Amino acid sequence: MSTSTHSSPFTRRRVSAALLAALFILGSGGAMAQAEPDAVRMAPQQQSEQRFDMSSPTKPGFGRTACPHPISGVRELNSGPGTPVMSDFPSQYQSGGLHGGLQGSVIGQTQTDKWFGHTFEFKPSGGKCCSYNPGKLTVVYKSLTNGPNNDGSYVVHNGQVVNFSPTAQYIWPGQTATLGQTITKVFAVPPGIMASGQVSFMAQDDTAVLSARLEGTGCCVEPTPVQ
Repeated sequence: MSTSTHSSPFTRRRVSAALLAALFILGSGGAMAQAEPDAVRMAPQQQSEQRFDMSSPTKPGFGRTACPHPISGVRELNSGPGTPVMSDFPSQYQSGGLHGGLQGSVIGQTQTDKWFGHTFEFKPSGGKCCSYNPGKLTVVYKSLTNGPNNDGSYVVHNGQVVNFSPTAQYIWPGQTATLGQTITKVFAVPPGIMASGQVSFMAQDDTAVLSARLEGTGCCVEPTPVQ
C-alpha cells in the first residue's frame, strides 16, 4: 500500500491566508505612508482658518476685549459767531481773502457772499495709550439763493482741505437749491485730527450754517488723569 505524497489542502489554505495577510499589511503600510504627507499639508490650512476666525469680527465665536477706559465727548455750535482758528484754513480763505475770508462767520447768516468757518477746540485725553475713532461732524445748512447753487463745504486741517462734503464737493444735490431749503451733511473726521484736539470746517458763501455738532469717541489703556 502506497503513501500519498500530496500535501494537505488545509496546509495550502493556511499558506495562502498568511501570504494574503502579509500583502495586506504591506499595502496598508504604503497607504499610511502616503496619508502622512496629506496630514502634514492639512495642518497649516487648519491653523490659517483658525487665525482667520480670530481676525474677523463677523465670524462666530470672535471675542473682543471691552475698552478698559472709554473716552467720549460732544461739542455743539447752535448760535452766535463761528470761531475759526485761521492757521487751520487754506490761506485764500483767511482774513482778507476770498469774499473777505472767514471774518464775520456767524450761525444763521442771512447775507450771500459770506463764507463760514469754525474750529471746534477741545483738550485731547491725557490718558495712556489712547486711540481715537473717526469723529462724526454733523452740519445743517440753509440755502440763501434760489436756483443754481454749487457751494461746497469742507473739513480742513493745517491749511489743507481734508475731505469734501458727501456727494462730491457740493452741499446741494444737483447743484441747485430753493431759497430757504435746508440739508444735513455728515463728515467722518480722521482719527489723527481728532487726536489733535482741533477740528475745523468751512462752508461756501451762498449757504448759511444753522448748526454744527462734533462727536468723538476713543479708548485709553489707563484712566484719563483728573485735570
